[in-house]
Amino acid sequence: MILTGIIHIMRKGNPYNQAFCGCRHCTRRYLKQLYRLLLNIMDSFSRIFQTALQLAIVGLVWAVSEAVVRFTHLPVSSGVLGLFLMLALLGSGVIKVGMVERGAKWVLGELVFFFIPIMVSVLQYRDLLMSEGWQLVLTIAVGTALVMISTALTLNFCYRWKRRLHKKLHA
Repeated sequence: MILTGIIHIMRKGNPYNQAFCGCRHCTRRYLKQLYRLLLNIMDSFSRIFQTALQLAIVGLVWAVSEAVVRFTHLPVSSGVLGLFLMLALLGSGVIKVGMVERGAKWVLGELVFFFIPIMVSVLQYRDLLMSEGWQLVLTIAVGTALVMISTALTLNFCYRWKRRLHKKLHA
């Protein structure tokens, strides 16, 4: 978007550059285009910076949960503990949803790239995959089904709770 704006302004076939005579009207039109372009650039940098900050917040929560698991020797993954810690922070209002929403959407949008190293690792153990592969496929299928079912039930519960709360507050 930014690059197309620059190309649009600098392109030789642009009537603004060909007919730029230096009068007030042409100068004003050119400055308006340049101003819009600069606003787009600033908006893009602002969104990138905001996403980076939100990812830093999510990373900080994960790092805290990792430290807690290491020092207390809890028999739970730091990712799971971080999930519950983030849920507690969001539920208590310490962290607002808007403070991590854009970063979380970015991570979810690029989630497929986080699984590429896992697939490369699986392909290194081809013999094991051939001999014990059916167990792996069964585990993945059952795990996926359980995650989907638990997600659906959780969302259903949350939407019902939100609807009841909304009716209670606005009735």
